[in-house]
Amino acid sequence: MSPFLGAVYLSPLDSAMEKLCIKKKIFYIRYVDDVVILAKSRWDLRKSLKVLYSVLSQLKLKVHTEEKRFIGRTDKEFSFLGYF
Repeated sequence: MSPFLGAVYLSPLDSAMEKLCIKKKIFYIRYVDDVVILAKSRWDLRKSLKVLYSVLSQLKLKVHTEEKRFIGRTDKEFSFLGYF
């Protein structure tokens, strides 16, 4: 039930990010409540984060800023849902 509710509740976020993906500015993927955003430039990343926080604010949600967030270069591999 939780994945279904997450998909329905976060559909506004998916729609907003899809607009940026269409312009080829970012790569966005979400699984339930886990999100990955990859951008070619720092400015594209900042714009996508602004959209992310705006939509989450409207939905009355917050990002775990201390332990669950990574913002930085992806020169090295990273793990998402156990995959590298």
